[in-house]
Amino acid sequence: MSGNQLHVTKRDGTTEVFEMAKLRRSIAAAMRDCGYDEAICDPLARAVKVHLDEIDRSKPATTEYIFRCVRSVLQQTGLEDVSQELSHKARLRDRARRSIRVVGSDIGRRNSVAWRKRELVTNLMERYELRRSVSRYLAGQVEQRVFALNYRLVSKTLLAELVKNEVMAWGLSEPVTSAPAPSITAAPVSGSPKVKES
Repeated sequence: MSGNQLHVTKRDGTTEVFEMAKLRRSIAAAMRDCGYDEAICDPLARAVKVHLDEIDRSKPATTEYIFRCVRSVLQQTGLEDVSQELSHKARLRDRARRSIRVVGSDIGRRNSVAWRKRELVTNLMERYELRRSVSRYLAGQVEQRVFALNYRLVSKTLLAELVKNEVMAWGLSEPVTSAPAPSITAAPVSGSPKVKES
């Protein structure tokens, strides 16, 4: 692990380089929803980064710790409503992730696996040879689209098409690997809660 880079430990135990742009996007989304000019999120994000730079880098901060730091900065600057909106978005996102299952060729919840955003990131990096930061951003966009579909069961074929179209929409390359997509379908479930895009 490089001593010149700030790293973050994610919930699944993996470690990755801290991304200032991701932090800014999270704060900006909550500020927009609360009616604030997102331009002021830059000094807020920098304040969080200054604090993180001061901690022991041999023990990477967790995503939960960084989230608490962001909320603390918002509260200390009189933006309690933004802090609450950020928490609200996080709860919706976590609930949506827990409710979605990914299926293969055998449709049914018994044959499904839990939703894992990191697998989208890996797919984008390996199949399209995109940088991790770009892959994480695009995976987030795809995830939002999946949430908006309001499905409980989602097929790998549908995910592959969403990823492909997201990459094309940003003018990036075609897949560099030619692995065929599995022949499966998506199964919508009625009555599932709508999830606000973050």
